[in-house]
Formats: sequence, C-alpha cells, structure tokens
Amino acid sequence: MKIGFIGLGTMGAFMAASLQKSQYKLVVHDIRRDAAKRHLDNGAEWTDTPRSVAEQCDIVFTSLPGHPRWKRSCSVPTACWPARMKAWPISTSRPTARR
Repeated sequence: MKIGFIGLGTMGAFMAASLQKSQYKLVVHDIRRDAAKRHLDNGAEWTDTPRSVAEQCDIVFTSLPGHPRWKRSCSVPTACWPARMKAWPISTSRPTARR
C-alpha cells in the first residue's frame, strides 16, 4: 500500500515519519521541498503536485493549517483528486470548519 502525505509541517512531519517507521511507502508533497528532506532521506518519493500524490497512492493524508488551505489545494485543476481517491484531512482547526 502506498500512502500519500501532503503537508509536512510540525504535525504532518511527525505523522509521516511514524508511517515510515511502520514500513509504509510514502509519496510526499509540501509547498516547501526542504520540509520533506528527512522523509526523502528515509526513502519517501517526492512529487510536485497534490494531484500527483493522489494519482500514485491508495490513501492520502493532508496536514494543512486549516480548512481554507485544504480547500484551496483541491480547487485548481492540477490539485483535484481523482474520483476514486480517499483523502483524509488532518488539522488542528475546529471541526465545524470542515462542515
């Protein structure tokens, strides 16, 4: 199973690292490539767009700072999810922000 991870900030970096420690293959993306350095050094694959992550993975986690950024990442043609995709947004924003 290939897992995608978009957003490797404070929270996302630790979650992605935990998945790697459990031997999952990761495909990662962040607006800053240097945020992915430790994951790439440990075998993760980099991709340039959120859509590319989704096209390559069975499951995608997004760890973005709030619903507006998640919504923006999915609102342009290069970032739209394929219809079959299961995406799991992870955020510290209020639950009502996603409704």
